[in-house]
Amino acid sequence: MEDDSYVAIAKSTKQGQAYFKRFANASCAVDRGWDVTINCDYLQRSSVPPYLEKFRVRIDPTTNIVVEVEIQTNAP
Repeated sequence: MEDDSYVAIAKSTKQGQAYFKRFANASCAVDRGWDVTINCDYLQRSSVPPYLEKFRVRIDPTTNIVVEVEIQTNAP
């Protein structure tokens, strides 16, 4: 499966839909190992400290099923 297809799966999750509604310009990277991890980050440098929102999705590459979704933020 292509990277764009994995990103589309991540974006289609309930959390992904909410994340990309707020951070449409977040960039995503696909890491392949035992599973496929999609890492999407939004960094707003204008605030002090910089505002960082992380969105992670793990997908089982044999079934293309989402295994885990994680969101981290340092928002005040």
